[in-house]
Amino acid sequence: MPPWIAELLTVQTAGLVTALMAIGVAVRKAWPFIKKATNFLDDVGGEPARPGVPERPGMMERIGNIEEQLDLVEEKVDQVHNETSPNGGGSMKDTVGRVEKKLTDHINKEDARNNREDNTAHIVRDEIAPVAKGVRKKYLRPPDVD
Repeated sequence: MPPWIAELLTVQTAGLVTALMAIGVAVRKAWPFIKKATNFLDDVGGEPARPGVPERPGMMERIGNIEEQLDLVEEKVDQVHNETSPNGGGSMKDTVGRVEKKLTDHINKEDARNNREDNTAHIVRDEIAPVAKGVRKKYLRPPDVD
């Protein structure tokens, strides 16, 4: 074989080895990024069930589930809002207001009754009791024994 062919094959082999090494280094440097990109795509697309591993839904399916749950929460918040807002008598807020008013009226009546009883006791103690004491002394005194 002529020397120029041998030299050409040596140069080509060296170039090929250098190119393969450069590709290997590039793949090694890019591998963390490639792995992250693969994981991201798996998360976005989801993964089917495998033996021993449950199905992992994709991002869009997860977002759809979150939106459904949000709709349920909004319905419950609306129900709570309706019950805690006055609506002419049917809501819990209206019921609590009526109970509070009746309780306040009852307490005020009790306070007024207690005040009347206190006043009556005061009248008995301060006005009637001294008179009764005098009557007792005058009329209920034991008779004098001679």
